[in-house]
Amino acid sequence: MVFAIWLPKCLHWPFCPGIFIAILAVMAAIVTFRERPKTWEKAAWTFVFLGLMSLEVWMMSIDRDANEARERAAEQMQLKGFSDIGEGIKASIAESDRNFVATMGRTNKVLDNITGGNPLLILPRKTSTAISFQGWYGTTVSKPYLD
Repeated sequence: MVFAIWLPKCLHWPFCPGIFIAILAVMAAIVTFRERPKTWEKAAWTFVFLGLMSLEVWMMSIDRDANEARERAAEQMQLKGFSDIGEGIKASIAESDRNFVATMGRTNKVLDNITGGNPLLILPRKTSTAISFQGWYGTTVSKPYLD
């Protein structure tokens, strides 16, 4: 069953890696049972084996090139997807900033209406050598005692 699935897929150009090694293995098994082969026959089998090994290396390089091309395409798709996500996040942050500025502007107007403007609160504080006035933002102004 498995043989029927991969055989049609691998027996067309370019062949799947491993086809030429399988052929080489069958031929090597056949050659081992030859008794007293002549010198020219040994040389011919050696060249056939070298040819099959070269074809196998070639098929592996074709398969590797195809795989690397698929990987590059997938990487480009991922990079584009991440870039789109990043642009969406940037747009969302910009929209949030605009909304925050608008909300704070309205809040400041409401606070100005409630408090009557920009009040400044000054509280006197007595220290050992001077009277300090602490302003709204925590600034301290010291005046010496008037005796």
